[in-house]
Amino acid sequence: MVVDGTDQKVSSLQRDVPDIKDAVRAGAMSQPSAASSLEATDQVFHNRCELINRIEDASLRDLLDGLQKPTSDMPPVIKGRERNEVLQKHSVTEDQVTCLVDMVWKKGKRACERFLSLLKEVEPGLCEELGL
Repeated sequence: MVVDGTDQKVSSLQRDVPDIKDAVRAGAMSQPSAASSLEATDQVFHNRCELINRIEDASLRDLLDGLQKPTSDMPPVIKGRERNEVLQKHSVTEDQVTCLVDMVWKKGKRACERFLSLLKEVEPGLCEELGL
């Protein structure tokens, strides 16, 4: 036994399915892929040794200052306590940079993006050499 209108509803749904699939595909295509969302963290990770060896004390302090300030779309990446950890637990600049790079990397994509953005301001030559 067929209920009145059921055939029309099924037919209507069958017509809509391709449109829904297309909309889902279009939405998926416009979203960043997993690889691009990891790009900033990958850049920090892959350039870690160069950053540690080449960021100087003055640049380190500029980075710390910038990471401590909120932006319009993001709270501060590091807190005052974390800044003190970087500067006071380590006396050698390379160790301080190591601490900062690892700290930022552990905080994820947005923190790494902010770090790289600031690094481009304070060390443009280094960023160009490293392809950042």
